[in-house]
Amino acid sequence: MISEEWALTSISVDDAGDPDSRLVEITFSDSTLEEQLAQAEAWIITKVPPLLAGAGTPPSVRLFCSWSPREGQRAMTLPATLIRAMADVGCYFWMDFYPRDED
Repeated sequence: MISEEWALTSISVDDAGDPDSRLVEITFSDSTLEEQLAQAEAWIITKVPPLLAGAGTPPSVRLFCSWSPREGQRAMTLPATLIRAMADVGCYFWMDFYPRDED
């Protein structure tokens, strides 16, 4: 059994007028989910508003997380500040959760 946490978080920004046109994609993969979410929050706050400013039709912003918690952990709470940052830019959130096998 793997006892360490595994997480992969990404943000994608797509042109709303052309869903096949990705404007930006960034991945955070070198830390815990908590740290990745903090990095994603900072990125959303600083990088997304300029993308929205000049757009006729606002782009689609998506925060996606894949996560397998460390042994014994069963939940993760999204920080209220991240939820607010996502709401401010109309960001969608998706998460894949991979529970640990219990012996």
